[in-house]
Amino acid sequence: MAVATDERVEREESDSDVIEERSGRERQNGVTRRGAEALSAARNVASGTLGAIGQLLPRRAAASDEEGTIPAYIDPDEEERAREAEIEREWPSENIEEVPELLGYLGYSHIENGNRVVRSDGRKMVVFQLKGKDNDQASVASFAGALNSLQGPVQFLIRQHPPRLNEFRMKMRAHREAAEEEKPLSERLRMAAESLDVLLGDMESREGLMDRRFYIICDEERMDEVMAAISRVQLTAGILADRALDIALLSCAFGQSPADLPEQESIRYRTEATYVRSDSGDYRRTIWLKVFPRNMSLSFLESILTQGIPMDLSIQVSPIPSARALSNLQSQLTKMQASATIQLKRKGIVDEKEKIAIRDIVSLRSAVMRGVERMFNVCLAVTVHGPSEQKLDECVTVLRSVFTSVMAQLDEMPRVQGKALRMTMPLCDNPLRNWTILDTSTVALLYPFGPPDMDARDGTLIGLDTNARSLVTFDKFNSPVAQNLNTAILATSGAGKSYSAKLGIVRQLTRGVRAYIVDPEGEYVDTAIAAGGRVLTPGVPGQGMNPFVVTETGAELMERIQNLVNLVQVMIGEDLNATMTASLDDAMTTYYEKVTAEGEQGNWSGLYAHLKEREPDLAAMVRPFYSGSMRYLLSDEGADLLKDEPPITVFNLRLIKPEMSAAAAMVCAEVVWTMAARDPRPRELVVDEVWRIIQVPEGAEFMMNTAKRARKHVLGLTSITQDVN
Repeated sequence: MAVATDERVEREESDSDVIEERSGRERQNGVTRRGAEALSAARNVASGTLGAIGQLLPRRAAASDEEGTIPAYIDPDEEERAREAEIEREWPSENIEEVPELLGYLGYSHIENGNRVVRSDGRKMVVFQLKGKDNDQASVASFAGALNSLQGPVQFLIRQHPPRLNEFRMKMRAHREAAEEEKPLSERLRMAAESLDVLLGDMESREGLMDRRFYIICDEERMDEVMAAISRVQLTAGILADRALDIALLSCAFGQSPADLPEQESIRYRTEATYVRSDSGDYRRTIWLKVFPRNMSLSFLESILTQGIPMDLSIQVSPIPSARALSNLQSQLTKMQASATIQLKRKGIVDEKEKIAIRDIVSLRSAVMRGVERMFNVCLAVTVHGPSEQKLDECVTVLRSVFTSVMAQLDEMPRVQGKALRMTMPLCDNPLRNWTILDTSTVALLYPFGPPDMDARDGTLIGLDTNARSLVTFDKFNSPVAQNLNTAILATSGAGKSYSAKLGIVRQLTRGVRAYIVDPEGEYVDTAIAAGGRVLTPGVPGQGMNPFVVTETGAELMERIQNLVNLVQVMIGEDLNATMTASLDDAMTTYYEKVTAEGEQGNWSGLYAHLKEREPDLAAMVRPFYSGSMRYLLSDEGADLLKDEPPITVFNLRLIKPEMSAAAAMVCAEVVWTMAARDPRPRELVVDEVWRIIQVPEGAEFMMNTAKRARKHVLGLTSITQDVN
């Protein structure tokens, strides 16, 4: 990666002296520079897809050092060469400073072992990436505890930039092609997939839309300490390595979203008085929060991030030893008390400002002595990005208004923008030594993990988070942030629950996921037909279900029997006393033990005959499902859902009587679960108007058990309701 700068700075030593001094320092520290081809030859061979990633962190003996640039990767494309020639005319190489001087421009030296960033001063840093989390009172309290446990400097970095969705779109196309190979999609589904691809392309240029990432950077020696602190906040973190680390560092250098490797081969910087400009068309200005507001709210940092401005926001925290903090507080208190005494003698009154300051110091000193608070050196810096100097000024003006509205003071650091840029690089470095002393409670209000970005960079597009100004994509079947496969859609009547569900289902279908929908009102029938699916109408002759097939053994058999007991209780439609509940449980347990011993799987007719023989009163209660008006809901054979399985299946319950709709929905859900257990693969079970089931205790327990068991067979459960109670 070629990194160049024409920053005009005064040098006290000649270039040869600088090179010699650095070489000696590297020998002393045992630093070995590594090359740029995938940042190691082994990684280039192992990946096979990276190609010759260029050198942001160059070799000492790179052949292109003489020319002042270092190639990122070799691209013989003629258009790229023409572009480079145009850049060379605008950024002539004779104005570029020597490579040894620009190596430290961004503060990097090299990457070691694929997962350690070595700074110019030889210190090895580790970069963690995290997922965001809401900044409520509990999270802030946990973060305060994590801060108190720190023993060394830590950097919290939030990067938000316009999204680069090319890689995401390529994944979507690959999923669609894989689904087409398994089973051709209908014309409507192809059109939906193409429409989504166009939509994602349009979103890349939508102003104000951000791709937000959260990082923690610390010394290699303090890695375990920081991991323990992260766990206190209940966040999931991973160490960036290999290609992920390459992308993170290069995106910082190019000032873009860390979604993929930069397309540009090289980059050059020019430092002006109030900004840094690169030949990638990016203008940057770094500002520093010099004076923090006296009263800071939980939403202080969120109000900055949700402005829709591309930025890198860095919070560097360095704990001050308590003994030194107490000494400094005592010294400051003595000075202020002396000043107050002089004012009292001269004026006969002490300024209110002095009184408030003395009270604050006394209170803070007491908290530090009791171990409730700690003191930290804190540096909050923001690098604002813009496509032009005018746009950059506009963005900075917006941020300045946000800061000044809470009585905070900014320093735009003119004439040192080159060094200031390093304050927001993932290096945990503060070259200008700009610090503000704060206590634990104040630093905790700078909670640096929100607003959360739900983007998993894969899966299905859910929509836009209007608060966080980011895309919401999610892959419940293959996501490191998905705790389970279950989701819920909750909203008032007419808010668009069914529409959102249909849209999500169609986008899932284009990725090869199979969908099953329990539809009490017949709203999804047209969607199924358009997507080339099938519609089953339980209660109509020939379309009955058989949920009483059991193939499990051991503990799973007991769980399944309990679910079927709940189903039968809902079919009965009235509360059973303890005696009858026990009798039903005993009858069903003995029946399935019997059929399992005989090597059979069970069916509805056999269960009814067993109930009629052992518990005639219970058999009479379920007779409508055997010979009455609901006899077509259940069947000994039932539809084989795996036979020529279409992309979507809708159970249309519109003809079922309202008082029986809960039982019918549970029958369909149990049949889908049984099918999923026979052939696990990504499937989605959608239950609309789930309140009809969970309004009875047995139905609620049934749905809870289904949610727990379904994930074992890659079956996701989506519940839709307007009645949360």
